[in-house]
Amino acid sequence: MPEKNDALAAAGPHPDAEGFKEKVTPKKPDENMFFFKCSCSGIHYRHAGYVKTLIPFIKPGGVKEVVADSRQVMVCVACKNCYVWAGEQMYDVTEQIDLNAWEKAEVELNAATGPGGEC
Repeated sequence: MPEKNDALAAAGPHPDAEGFKEKVTPKKPDENMFFFKCSCSGIHYRHAGYVKTLIPFIKPGGVKEVVADSRQVMVCVACKNCYVWAGEQMYDVTEQIDLNAWEKAEVELNAATGPGGEC
């Protein structure tokens, strides 16, 4: 009995797959791809939890409200500067982040789940 994959291979490429291989094949970034660079010129970051931002606004009728929003903290792996993306701007929040607590949590999480959180 033929395998399922053999049957798929015998059927040939899907008619809508034209150009798909080219789209998913890794390539070097070109001049149209921009990376956020840390002050140390690093572009590699680790997730370091969230911060809450409070955003005041005025509703129709002059009603004032505040919305709490969660923003991901990114830590540069090269120099440990911390950044938050909000309102189309990257903010340096290094002084507000407890990196000792973050590093302790990273060690505990890696011990419990393995590197990268994989079980």
